[in-house]
Amino acid sequence: MTLKTLRRSLLWSLLLIVGLAAILYLAREPVLTRIGGHLVRADPLARADAIVVLAGGTPQREIEAADLYLAHWAPRVLMTVEPDSAAADILRKRGIAYETQMELRQRILRSLGVPDSSVTLLDQTRATSTRMETDLVKDWVAANSARRIIVVTSPFHTARASLIFRRSLESLGTEILVRPTTYESFEPNGWWKDRMQLRNGVFEWQKLLFYSLAY
Repeated sequence: MTLKTLRRSLLWSLLLIVGLAAILYLAREPVLTRIGGHLVRADPLARADAIVVLAGGTPQREIEAADLYLAHWAPRVLMTVEPDSAAADILRKRGIAYETQMELRQRILRSLGVPDSSVTLLDQTRATSTRMETDLVKDWVAANSARRIIVVTSPFHTARASLIFRRSLESLGTEILVRPTTYESFEPNGWWKDRMQLRNGVFEWQKLLFYSLAY
C-alpha cells in the first residue's frame, strides 16, 4: 500500500467515525428515551391479596403502599426486613436510641392509616437483594394461596422487579402487578440530564441485563 493510498484510507476512516458520531449525537435523545422507557413498567391495578413494599426508597414506596391499602386494592401489606447500617448498631451500643429501618417503615405506614394488624413482616431472613425479597414473598404466596399481588417499588426498578417476580412465581400461577410509586421521579425522556436519575438508570440497566441473563 502506497503512502497516498494509506492517507486516503485513514481519511475515509476518519470521516466514517465523525459521521457515526454525528448520527449518534443527533439520535441520542430518542435512543436514551427508549432506554429509559424500558426500565419503567406500570400494570393496571386490580384487587389483590396483598401489597408488597420492596425495601429501599423509603418513604416514597411506603406512601404509595398506604394509598393503595386505603383505596382497598388489597387487605394486607407485606414488607421484608432489610439490614441496618453498621453505624446504627454503634449508636445503639452507646446507648443512643436509634430507630431501625423497619421500625421507621412501620411507623410511616401506621401514621398513614395502615394498622399494624394489616402488616406482615417477612423476616425469616434479612433481604439484601430483590431476588431474596422475591423468595420470601414466594413463600408467603404459597402458604396463603394468593392469586394476585401488587408489587410497589421505584419507577426505575419496576421492569427488573417484574422480571424477577414473574419468573420466580410463575410455577404458582400468581398474577404479578407492578406499581411504580408516584412519589419518586424517573423521567424516561430526560433521565440522563439529572445526576441521581442518571446514576439510577445506568446501575439499573446493568442489573436488568444481569438478571435477564442469569435467571
